[in-house]
Amino acid sequence: MNRGIRWLPLGVVFGAGFFLRLYSYHHTYVLNPDGILYIQQARALFYGLFDSITTCYSWFSPLPILIAVNYKIFGNWLIAAKIVSVIFGTATLFPLYLILRQFLDKHSALITLLVFAVNPLFVFLSADVLRDPVYWFLMTLGLCLFIRNNNRQGFSISMSLSCLFFILAVWTRIEAIIFVAVSPIFLLVTEHERKWSRFFSFMIPIVILFLAGLALLVLCRTNINEFIALERVFEMVTEIGDEYATMRCRISELIDHTPKEMSRFFLPEVRNLLWWLALGILLVETTRTFFLPFFLVFIIGLAGAGKRIRQDVNLCYLTLMGIVAIILLYFQILHDWIMTKRFVALFFFPVFVFPGFGFKRIADIIMRRLPGREIGIYVAIGLLIFFVALPKNLKENREDKVVFQEIGRYITTREGNGHEILTAGSFKRIKLIHFFSNLNYKGAPCFSKSNRIGRHVPVNISFLRDNNFTYFVWDEENRSAAELEMFRKEYAQDLTEVGEWQDRKLGRLVVFRVEPRSVY
Repeated sequence: MNRGIRWLPLGVVFGAGFFLRLYSYHHTYVLNPDGILYIQQARALFYGLFDSITTCYSWFSPLPILIAVNYKIFGNWLIAAKIVSVIFGTATLFPLYLILRQFLDKHSALITLLVFAVNPLFVFLSADVLRDPVYWFLMTLGLCLFIRNNNRQGFSISMSLSCLFFILAVWTRIEAIIFVAVSPIFLLVTEHERKWSRFFSFMIPIVILFLAGLALLVLCRTNINEFIALERVFEMVTEIGDEYATMRCRISELIDHTPKEMSRFFLPEVRNLLWWLALGILLVETTRTFFLPFFLVFIIGLAGAGKRIRQDVNLCYLTLMGIVAIILLYFQILHDWIMTKRFVALFFFPVFVFPGFGFKRIADIIMRRLPGREIGIYVAIGLLIFFVALPKNLKENREDKVVFQEIGRYITTREGNGHEILTAGSFKRIKLIHFFSNLNYKGAPCFSKSNRIGRHVPVNISFLRDNNFTYFVWDEENRSAAELEMFRKEYAQDLTEVGEWQDRKLGRLVVFRVEPRSVY
C-alpha cells in the first residue's frame, strides 16, 4: 500500500502527459503535410514497393517502419501513424525522469517532468505524424544511459547502448549527430579512472557500423569518396559565410530603394546587425519552445548552477551538449534563416535539468516562509504548472482544414480504391485532397508538384486530359468566375460537377470530375 502511494505522484504526471496527448490526438482534425510523406513511405514498405520508398522524400527514417508495423495492427493508416507519435511522445517521460533524478530530489524531478508533460508544443507535436517524438525518445534514452553509466566499474554495456540510441536518433533526425561526435571527445578529455574503458565501450557501435558500411560499399562497388561526400560538409560550412555576405549585399541593394514611409537609417542598421538578428530569432524560438513561464524558471535555474556544473561531470556533459546544440541552431539560422520551435528540442532536452534547479530554488524560498509544508507547496506548484499550460493544450488543431479531408473522402466513395486518383487544383492543400482520395488504394502514390496548377495557368479540358487528371478543384481565391462559368456551360459534357464546399480562406470549392474522351 505504501509503495503504491509512493509511486502515485509519478503515475499522475505520466497520466497527465498521456491524456493531454490523447486529447490533442482526437482534436487534431487533419494530417500535417509532412505526415503525408511518412505515410507514403510506410505504404511503399508495407506493399513491397521498395523503389517507391524515397520517391516523395529522400530521407528514410525509422518512422515509416513503425507506421507499417502499426498498420498491421490497426488496419488504418491515419491511426497507425498518429499513434506512433502519441506513444513515443509519452514514452519520452521515462528516460527524462531518470535523467532528472540524477540531479534532483524526487519532488523537484516530478515537478520538472510535469513541465514537459504539459508543455503545449510537445503535446501538440505528439499528435502529429512527425519524426520528432521518436527522435526525442531515442535522444533522451541515449543521454540517460550515458550519464547513468559514470558510477559503474569496468566495461559497461550501457555506454554501448547509449551510442546505439544516439545513432538511431541520427537516423531519425540528422542533427542528433552532435551526440555521436561530441560524446567520445568528452570521454577522452574528462578525468576519470575508467576513461579508456568508457571510450571503447561507446565506440563499439560506431566501429561496427563503419565496418558494416565499408563492407557494403565494397560489395556494391560504390565510390567511397562519393558516398561519404566530405567536400559537401565543408561546402555547408562555407555556405554560412556566403549566405551572410549575400544577405548583406541584398539589403545594400534595398537601401537605395528605401520607401519614403520608412526611415532611411533602418536598413543600414539591419545590414550591420544580421548576426544579432539571428540571435534574436533563436532566443524567441527557444522561449516559445520552453513556453514563456517555464523559460523564466529555466533562467532562474541556470543563473545559480555555475558551481555545480564545474563539480558534476554529468551536468558538465549535459551543459556542453546544450552549448553545442545552441551553436548549431544559430548557424542553421545563418545558413538558411529557417528556425521552428521543434528544432530547438536539440537544445531543450540536454538542458532540461536547469528548470528543475529553478523550481527547487523557488520551492526552497517558499518553504523558508512556510516551514513544514513541503508536500503542499509542491502540489500547489504542480497545479499551477498544469493550469497555466491547460488553455493552450485544449485548443482545436486544424479544424479549418477538415474540408479538404471531406472532399478527398467523398472522391474515394465515388471512385473506389482500385487505382490512383489524380486530383489537381491551384491551392496548397490540394495535396491533402490527393492524399485522402487515395488513402485506401493499395499502393504508394506520390503527390506530384504538377498537380498544383499555377493560378495564372489557363485550364481547359485538353489540359486536364493530357495530364491524366481525374478531378479538378476550382477555388474562388485563385481561379476566375469566368472559368467556372466556362466549365459549367462549354464543358458540360466533359466535366461533371460533383459537389461544392466552402473554405474560410479559399471561398467556394467546386469539384469537377474529368470524364474520359469519347470513343466516337
